[in-house]
Amino acid sequence: IGGVRVAADRADVLAGLAGSQVDEVRLATRLVSFLPWPVSWRPVWRDVEAVFPGYDLELDHRGSWRERRYWSPPAATRTLAAGAQALRSALTAAVDLRVRDADVVACDLSGLDSTSLCSLAVRSTRRVVAATGASPDVMDDDVEWARLSAGELGIDHDVLPWEDTPLTYDGILDADDRFDEPCIMLANRARILRLADHATANGARIRLAGIGGDEMLDTAPVWLHSLARSNPLAAWRIARGYRAKYRWPWRHLVTALADGRSYRHSLRWTARHMGTDIDDSTPLLGWGVPLLLAPWVTAEARHTIRKALLEAGETAEPLAQCRGLHNTLGFIHAGTTIARRRNAIASKWRVSVRAA
Repeated sequence: IGGVRVAADRADVLAGLAGSQVDEVRLATRLVSFLPWPVSWRPVWRDVEAVFPGYDLELDHRGSWRERRYWSPPAATRTLAAGAQALRSALTAAVDLRVRDADVVACDLSGLDSTSLCSLAVRSTRRVVAATGASPDVMDDDVEWARLSAGELGIDHDVLPWEDTPLTYDGILDADDRFDEPCIMLANRARILRLADHATANGARIRLAGIGGDEMLDTAPVWLHSLARSNPLAAWRIARGYRAKYRWPWRHLVTALADGRSYRHSLRWTARHMGTDIDDSTPLLGWGVPLLLAPWVTAEARHTIRKALLEAGETAEPLAQCRGLHNTLGFIHAGTTIARRRNAIASKWRVSVRAA
């Protein structure tokens, strides 16, 4: 901007300073479900680029700059027990950092991830106020387990009746939130504000949200492809369970496990077959998931999206060399984007939503 490299944490701010317009090609790609890396990380504004995860941007007083990689996926050398202890230590430090100066902290209490954060917050702050949203589903036992957890932790706990919980899309026509790209969280904006209101009513300015547990700890079937390269016997034993659960034909499973296509090849193939229905008998052990488009997307938009993905497939590099870790990192990055959007919405109530 004016010959000076400028950085910010919002792409629309930079676009406004530079007088940039929306890049219609990148905007069109946001119509794809589960947009693949690295297209998913590119801002929708012209002349604005993103610093990729694992890199930082270094600027000095002379105006020079460079991107430096400070983190790469570590080698899988720890045992499961050692990994669990490392995760516990990292989560403890993350929660301590976020709540140590707060007298009151609001917290979700509706699942393994949020319950873990709530349990750690009790150690670091004077008062924790937990909230659980009830569900009309008679099979949903979140409230039962949340009450048990709250009693063991000795914290304040409110159950939000499902009759008073906003539905998806409630109030969306009145939304005036500003984001730097299309935001799917607007669909549940009213629910996010309802939880922010609960936090402020209890004097809390910080709310811990259970975002990231599923993305980080869920072992999707694609990990079978990676495990087959390091421990074939273990992979085959686990694959038999998946095959029984999803009723995969043996030949489809063996073909998926043996597939050795590169990420670039896979991305180009996915682009060409975008929108093609995949039946349930196909094991999803590839670099990504099938790309789906709504039926109202125009032919011109489909062509634009396909071209953008094909171009990315000429030079793209995966987030990791094994498919399991690549997919897990992709879900984590998507989760951080969701957490950022939720925080932006809740800030209207002056509540900071923090995911550890």
